[in-house]
Amino acid sequence: MIAAIADGPGRLIAPLHSDDSRRMVEALRLLGVGIEEVEGESSFGPDLLVTPAPLTGGTTIDCGQAGTVMRFVAPLAGLASADVVITAHETALHRPMGATITALRDLGVDVDDEGTWSLPFTVRGHGRIRGGRVEIDASASSQFVSGLLLAAPRFDVGLHLVHTGERLPSLPHIDMTIESLSRRGIHIERPAVGEWLVESGVPRAKDIAIEPDLSNAAPFLAAAMVTGGEVSITGWPPHSTQPGALLPEILHALGAHVSRRAGCSRCAPASASGPSTSICPRPASWPPRSWAWPPSPTGRWRSTASGTSAGTRPIGSRRSSTTSRASAARSRSSPTACGSSPAH
Repeated sequence: MIAAIADGPGRLIAPLHSDDSRRMVEALRLLGVGIEEVEGESSFGPDLLVTPAPLTGGTTIDCGQAGTVMRFVAPLAGLASADVVITAHETALHRPMGATITALRDLGVDVDDEGTWSLPFTVRGHGRIRGGRVEIDASASSQFVSGLLLAAPRFDVGLHLVHTGERLPSLPHIDMTIESLSRRGIHIERPAVGEWLVESGVPRAKDIAIEPDLSNAAPFLAAAMVTGGEVSITGWPPHSTQPGALLPEILHALGAHVSRRAGCSRCAPASASGPSTSICPRPASWPPRSWAWPPSPTGRWRSTASGTSAGTRPIGSRRSSTTSRASAARSRSSPTACGSSPAH
């Protein structure tokens, strides 16, 4: 999305090829952005050459089941020159969108949702958004914040965004958004917790290597602790603001021998009685509380807050959304796991 509003063409190197990515590519193309698949060095699919263009409109964007697409594209649609209808798969029409709709209206964007505060709705683009101060309750998802921050550089006077809710989930993901904008020359200040100032400007065009999703490496690294074997993950970035970058530190606290060398993270056997440590200290959507290893004897996650069995799902069970993400993660998203045998 940042590449789509930059000051020139840019190449996304080794991007994730998944349904969510495909939906975003389609959305940007419908808004007039040029996106071309070009041969790269990745074993998991081509690179993407993104060529910015004036955002048009007069189209309908189907976000499928991708929450990031619906919440990121909506502010961008306000910059289009004509109406943009944003919809989704019937199973995703209930996804919360009220915070985005409210924020866009407060910024002067005309949004017609027929009083439902949900998808589908029409963003009546006029080619520009003035910007300024806006308050938002992003307690339901950090995506509401990231979506506005990503489009904010193209607002006439930038954006002063203030979160008013009691909690703000997934701060690390907002940090990732800010870092991505900063790398392209966009100045962002954080005068207080839950408050951001984004200066108006045009992001610099750059060729960007897309990081792998480090959270997808968790089950592979943890396998060493369960089996007594050894697992190596290649393609590990030397620096990352992803929450998954905490995995080596967490596993080490649990007793594992973790080392990183030349872009490879290696996890060796761990003792059976490591300390009780939060496995998700800054959760995004699951677990909803602070859960700890080891699980209780009933096979449920144990809460570090109370020390009691508070989980409702046995270990190994999944939500349907997690299953769909895991399917997508079989593509370029996950770092490559390698071991002494396919079982690793």
